[in-house]
Amino acid sequence: IMAITINGSGSVTGLTSLPDTAMADGSVIQVVTASTSTEGTVSNSTTAGNTNGTLVDSGLTATITPASASNKVLVLVHQQFWLDNGSDNSQSQISIVLRDGSNNNLVSAPGWDQLRFKDIKANAEYFDLSYLHSPNTDSAFTYKMSYCYWYISSGSGSLKSQYDNGASRASYITLMEVAQ
Repeated sequence: IMAITINGSGSVTGLTSLPDTAMADGSVIQVVTASTSTEGTVSNSTTAGNTNGTLVDSGLTATITPASASNKVLVLVHQQFWLDNGSDNSQSQISIVLRDGSNNNLVSAPGWDQLRFKDIKANAEYFDLSYLHSPNTDSAFTYKMSYCYWYISSGSGSLKSQYDNGASRASYITLMEVAQ
């Protein structure tokens, strides 16, 4: 058995690493970050009332392999999107959803028709999300962002990610494994 020593300057000797199993509940075990500035798939709507419920991937994705199946993952997302309604007097709705690698919806907030726009022709914004997830696995687990767009009134338009009228914008995802 080797003694663990902390000297007056804060240096630790006698300990090369702390095993994940020794971490107290609530401790952050690992952090995975990812970003993209590549334009994502376009979601289009050309018919008023068309729910266009097909989710398309934004291109923002990250994978983490939890140390224990009982641990949780705090997911933090900063997703950029560009909405082009085609005209100034229209209404549209978008949904931005956190999904797993198998396309199962994990969370959308605050509901399926979460963001509604009226009388806005074009707009670039960010959607922020924080979610504490229990993946219940110690195998690799993938998180990704997806979205869909539809018109409520007449007209046509589109929704893109990592795009601002031709200027590339970045989106970010951070995964933090939390000991339980």
